[in-house]
Amino acid sequence: MLCDSQSYDKADEYFAKAIEKDPKNATIHVHRGLLQLQWRGDVNKAIEYINKALELDEKCEFGYETLGTIEVQ
Repeated sequence: MLCDSQSYDKADEYFAKAIEKDPKNATIHVHRGLLQLQWRGDVNKAIEYINKALELDEKCEFGYETLGTIEVQ
């Protein structure tokens, strides 16, 4: 996995391409948000991506779980 090998730039590129190909896939948006949080420590950007996921799929449990985890931290 690219994230494990610290290739965050490449991983972000792949997430961007995945979103281009499947822009309504909420899970991809959540994963990209997590990457922003882990890679850059950018809480606001992470929340932005996760909120987009929840706009796309209001039943996206992964998105709610991730937001909850961010809020607790």
